[in-house]
Amino acid sequence: MKKTFRANLYFLIIMLGEIIAPFFLFYFYKKIGIHDLRIQLFTNHMILFILPAIIYILIVRPNLKQTFKFNKLYLKDFFLIIGLALLCQPVVSLFSLITSFFFENDIGNFVTEISSTPFIPMLLLMAVMPAITEEITLRGIVQSGYDDKSDFKTCVVIGLLFGMFHLNAQQFLYAAVLGGVLAYLVRVTNSIFASMTFHFMINGTSVIMQKLLILFQDKIGTGETATDMPIKTLPLNEKLSLLKGCAIIALISGVLSILLIKKIKKINEKRKIKVSQGILSDNGIYYKEYIEYEDKDDIGYKSYDYEVKEDKIINWPFIMTIIIYLIYMILSLHLSSIA
Repeated sequence: MKKTFRANLYFLIIMLGEIIAPFFLFYFYKKIGIHDLRIQLFTNHMILFILPAIIYILIVRPNLKQTFKFNKLYLKDFFLIIGLALLCQPVVSLFSLITSFFFENDIGNFVTEISSTPFIPMLLLMAVMPAITEEITLRGIVQSGYDDKSDFKTCVVIGLLFGMFHLNAQQFLYAAVLGGVLAYLVRVTNSIFASMTFHFMINGTSVIMQKLLILFQDKIGTGETATDMPIKTLPLNEKLSLLKGCAIIALISGVLSILLIKKIKKINEKRKIKVSQGILSDNGIYYKEYIEYEDKDDIGYKSYDYEVKEDKIINWPFIMTIIIYLIYMILSLHLSSIA
């Protein structure tokens, strides 16, 4: 089975699990008396993302280091990625705001429901856990199937899949953008710890903001929450005012983010961490060349050069993923509108 086909098939299975499994898990939790949403969320992640990854390893028996990119993340990169995540926050907020004009912020509602959770457990649940489980799934197993694809194709497809992965219309746009950034960070650093760090910072910042908002509301003595007035119900002029303010800040932070991403890439190019390059010939045959470097002081060497048939991105698992996602979202939006 070709790598890209296998990656797309794996993602299709994961997404079907996300859609179907909750119906069975709901009755399972009810049967054994688990009513805490936090325990349910943790268990869902273990069953839907970690268990399939273990099964995948046992069946495929891949090279774990190559598949999951368990490579060193340099300290300088670590701090630059933290800065990048902070810079990207206004961009994330802008895309989240745009989709909030049309769709309900379900994740915001969920976070509000568990807002009484102490800060550290909340951070572990909403930031640490997704940074591990979702990165192992998307930037680990799935992205490993795109190792011989160009940076652009890889980032676009992995971003699209990450948007669909959340099964939430309001999250799709910003998740797709973040998915592309996460894919690129793994590509240029050759380390999944880069995307885990970035993912943790994005989610962790949201948790901190949520806690600060609750603290502020308690201080001023209001009982209002972010879900009392959904953004999509606001008048058009208020929406435009919000959009204008966010867009200006997002534009500045977006430009700075791009410059910082380029800096991270340049630093890693100088270190000469693993480079893979491919050229597609006119006859549809893909020639791959891998050049591997251990460190900036080592001399690189060409390990091998060989010829394989092109592994297409658009295949039946990829097409089925999009079709099932669209059907699911249409049904979800229809049911929420009549609820």
